Amino acid sequence: MARRPHRRQVIEIPDDLVALAERCKYIGSAEHKDQRSWLGLPRPRRRPRDVATICPLVTERGREQATNWVRNAILEGNFDRADWRNGFPRKIWYRDDVGQVWYGFLTNQGAGPSPVGQ
Repeated sequence: MARRPHRRQVIEIPDDLVALAERCKYIGSAEHKDQRSWLGLPRPRRRPRDVATICPLVTERGREQATNWVRNAILEGNFDRADWRNGFPRKIWYRDDVGQVWYGFLTNQGAGPSPVGQ
């Protein structure tokens, strides 16, 4: 039996990206840390070969820096225009001053007012 193609959903991207960016912040995940951070102690990895990268940002200053990256990614339009959840882009990316590209993924979008996290 042939599968029907997925319907492409039209996503309304907000006109005011500044307002959207202001509502976002970096949350982080203890599973992506290998040392103590604002999240507390690191959580054990779920699988031995977990593909998630360890995030080196563990200080409050690092968290503020990542929040700025999240906001700048939105302002610069560095997000997947076809994949949104509850008014937020699900995937974002940001290139820092040294050329390193950082990726962010929307997680726990129902957990609070600023759901963009790593």
